[in-house]
Amino acid sequence: METGEKESTYCEACSQRFEAVRERGVWVRYRTDVAGGVLPPGFYVRSDAYGDRHASNRVDALVTATEIMDRQQVDGVFDCPETDTRWLVDGYLDAHPGVAEAVEAERDSFFSRLSNW
Repeated sequence: METGEKESTYCEACSQRFEAVRERGVWVRYRTDVAGGVLPPGFYVRSDAYGDRHASNRVDALVTATEIMDRQQVDGVFDCPETDTRWLVDGYLDAHPGVAEAVEAERDSFFSRLSNW
């Protein structure tokens, strides 16, 4: 899922929705080869307003994504590396309450707010 360019197993309307969000919103993905190995592998959060941001883990990536989504009033797409599936960020968090809890706890953390901005 390096480039987001793969054959889709989703219906055409869903594929178009994911692509539109990816282009205009926030895109969270796991990358292994970044800038020819210059940057570390890991989760990256991309948005037009903030560019690419590295996150050390899934929760940190989703914290950053949800904060950007709230600030910019846009949706987000999450490419899940373990299952090779694509989700709207809100849908992923709804379906994974443990991850959603961790994201909310981190967003509520004073130090998280300082380190992300």
